[in-house]
Amino acid sequence: MPLFTPQDLVPLAKKNLGLRLTGNTQEANSGGFGDAIPLSHLGGAKDIIEFLTWAFLPELPKAQMEVIYNRYKEIDIHSSDCMPRLILHYAAQNNIGDAKERLSNKKNDALSMLYFKLELASIEVEAKKLVSFYNSTARIAPLELVTSQFPYLAQELAHNFNEKFFLRLKRNWEVYATSDDMDYLFLSDNLPHVQKYEVGYDFNNYPLGKVGRHHFEAVNVIKQVMFLGGENRTPDAEKNLEQRIYNSIKSIMKEVLYTSLDELQQNIEIKLSQHPEYPINFKKACNEMVMLVGKLQKNEQLSSEESLDLMKRTEDLIDNPSEYKTFLTAANSYRMVSGGELSAYMMLIAGWAAKIMTINCIGDAWIKFATEKLELISASQELAHVSQAYSLSCS
Repeated sequence: MPLFTPQDLVPLAKKNLGLRLTGNTQEANSGGFGDAIPLSHLGGAKDIIEFLTWAFLPELPKAQMEVIYNRYKEIDIHSSDCMPRLILHYAAQNNIGDAKERLSNKKNDALSMLYFKLELASIEVEAKKLVSFYNSTARIAPLELVTSQFPYLAQELAHNFNEKFFLRLKRNWEVYATSDDMDYLFLSDNLPHVQKYEVGYDFNNYPLGKVGRHHFEAVNVIKQVMFLGGENRTPDAEKNLEQRIYNSIKSIMKEVLYTSLDELQQNIEIKLSQHPEYPINFKKACNEMVMLVGKLQKNEQLSSEESLDLMKRTEDLIDNPSEYKTFLTAANSYRMVSGGELSAYMMLIAGWAAKIMTINCIGDAWIKFATEKLELISASQELAHVSQAYSLSCS
């Protein structure tokens, strides 16, 4: 079964996505009233970041830590299914509530515990950086920063979401999928600034918690997954349903991504047309890079965050070509993507932006180097295609 990755977290959080299980198969077409799972809460990702930050402060804000801990603390001292393991670990370490006893009752396989302990060493290094961010800004680090700059913590956030997500699906399957005809409905509010599915309650009773009972229209149902419950289940039905729900979430996030990329591409085209004074080769390089970003994203060589960031950087550079040095610096992060083709295009664009802003030769040097690199990459790709065609003809 595939799992959600750290790169999935921010798009999922921003989508404002809820998941509702219902035996009323008319709700998909007529709307309804009831609870849903707040998928965009991510099983407490923001709480985990906040709790970890507090745990490494010189003076622990224990009252605030207890509030977060109690949010996920189940009534049964022997159960920790709803509790993020990172919160439980540092709560026990810092004598928060009944965490020590709860941790001692938690059953884990030896391999998982070994991996978690190895991961903790790296997470603690990142936790100190979280504290530095908090001390300098008086804010808890946002999810976007964590997923881009704190890889070990980001991986733990993804692990926690996957664990709670599949636990919740299993509980729904065993306890609540009792009707012959059942639906999972993916819900999202279309109104701006309405975020019903990134908050919730009952996080200590249900993995991922739930959103309060509220009315939703048919327009809020963005995807429907129908399945047979009750006595009509087949042996493989549960795993097949999990796969369908996972695929549906990935599909929803891709649709959102492609819409955002299309909007940014249109913005870039409009802004380029508003600057007739810009060199034609600058505009050509921008358009070719936009096409390349789209291709690399579809081939999964770029994450959704990376794709959006590159498009936004290009859009901003068109408005302000004086930022060519920052754009060029960003190119270094993509030297290994697509054989260096992406970073070469970024250098080419930065070179033309430098020529727009200055009359010295630094832009010419970057343009020459990037052009030669792109020509070499193109020749290598053509040779590879010829070689592949020859191999196929001989087979």
